[in-house]
Amino acid sequence: MSEIRLTVRCAKDENHAKVLRIDPALGLGYAETLAGLLDGSSPLYIYPPGEGSPIGKCAVCGAKLNCTVAQNG
Repeated sequence: MSEIRLTVRCAKDENHAKVLRIDPALGLGYAETLAGLLDGSSPLYIYPPGEGSPIGKCAVCGAKLNCTVAQNG
């Protein structure tokens, strides 16, 4: 069975990371949309997250977040 993983990683410290398993029934598009919302790059934002926003920032140190989506199987 296929698996979709969304990895959320701090740009400053790779130990500040989390891997989420996304139900394959939701699809790759869902995972990519979620990744964009988490790292602040989504075109769904009317006003992109700025300096004062917690979106797209590491909850531990405040550095930028990078999200990647991978599908296995």
